[in-house]
Amino acid sequence: MGASRFTISTKEWDERSYVQGLLIHKPTGTSLAIEADPSASGETFEVHARTAAGKYLGKARVGYGHGSSVGIVATSNSTAELWWGDDRQKATGWAPYQIGQAAALRFVKAPALPKGDVSIDQANDILCIRNGNRFRGYRLTTAKNAKADRLFDFTIPGWGNRFQGHFVSGGRLFVHRDLATKSRSLAHVFDYKGKQLTVIDTTKMGDEAEGFVEKDGVVYAVKRTGGTGPSRVIVATPLDVKVDPPKPPPVTPPKPPRLHGVDVASYQKGWAPAGDDAFVMVKASEGTGYTNPERAAQLAAARAKGLLVGHYHWLVPGKPLEQAAYFVQNADIKAGDMLWCDWEKQSDGSHPTIQDVAAFIAEVQRLVPTSRVGLYCNRSDWIGTSVKAGDGLWIAQYGVDKPNTATDWVFWQYSDNPIDQNVSKFTSRADLEKWTKVDRTPPVTKPPTTTPDAKPKPPEPRPFP
Repeated sequence: MGASRFTISTKEWDERSYVQGLLIHKPTGTSLAIEADPSASGETFEVHARTAAGKYLGKARVGYGHGSSVGIVATSNSTAELWWGDDRQKATGWAPYQIGQAAALRFVKAPALPKGDVSIDQANDILCIRNGNRFRGYRLTTAKNAKADRLFDFTIPGWGNRFQGHFVSGGRLFVHRDLATKSRSLAHVFDYKGKQLTVIDTTKMGDEAEGFVEKDGVVYAVKRTGGTGPSRVIVATPLDVKVDPPKPPPVTPPKPPRLHGVDVASYQKGWAPAGDDAFVMVKASEGTGYTNPERAAQLAAARAKGLLVGHYHWLVPGKPLEQAAYFVQNADIKAGDMLWCDWEKQSDGSHPTIQDVAAFIAEVQRLVPTSRVGLYCNRSDWIGTSVKAGDGLWIAQYGVDKPNTATDWVFWQYSDNPIDQNVSKFTSRADLEKWTKVDRTPPVTKPPTTTPDAKPKPPEPRPFP
């Protein structure tokens, strides 16, 4: 398949810890190695993050449970959701995760899902849960609902040996098992009806079976090799197994054709406008200490092609006035540019308040009275609060024909594949340009240009006759 095996070091782990699997955050290529650590209080597991180039970013404590298969959902170019079955909570659920963060993650239960090991095929909207040798598939986009949509449910033969991880990708279920650790292991491939398609001997790929990972469109079998401590590594070897390509997105931009554009951040290094892009939103800053290192190049590429430009700031909780000033200082704003407050849940589960939003937008409007200043957020945040959108709403909602909100929107982010895709409510550039024009500059009071009439002189006294 043109791919070669790769290894991940576990030198940061202690000698009690052992491999539970490997994930890849696809927007960045960051690898997430899953480690389990038995203790008196129960088996915990953690994720160790490394960049695609191998730089170690740190570890985050995930929860209590086997962690034999953990699912990952990329929610942005720097954030994700990790899904797993938690033994203490006796439930399956998820936690928001900032790539590389070092903190305990907050577990959120999914009310309609059974507890079990999790794998996810985000491209095809599938979440799979294993309980023993039973595999149940659900629609990922509805998995958090009180009634999840079940797509398949079947049981494979109970071999009486160790299940060491499973994985779903492109219409296939991959199951890894050890027949005897360091002696023999097999990878089984099934379709979603439970029919076994092939069996692959993975014995020579390493010591102990762990699961699977997909990287650059290739499915790899993952094994542990080496002893405990620094000598242990995770080895991923490609499988020559064909999988179905991702299904095309179920939603296309609404008709009649609306103006199309994208939003970009540091992860879109080298981005260039596509032929149908009419606008671009460029991340400028975050908090009061981060600026997008690719911002200047992205803005130059957009302006060279004549795109309408927007700038956005990732709002963090607290200090909205300081953040507004930092944003304006670092956004390189030109006449006619749009400005946006990016209001989202943080990686630690916190959320800027509606008061933070109101103060930030008002201050940016004051500092840049000639630009529209609006709000970006997802639909669930928008309909769940009384937050205001300033000059306009930029709403994010996927998998629908149109945003499900009664509020008028100016921009709609309808997909994140291959990068965030947006349409405007306007069908002509002239109408969008007209909307961007605003001027809140207070009028200047001019001094009077004429001298007020002089007071009439009193009549001169006349002599008494």
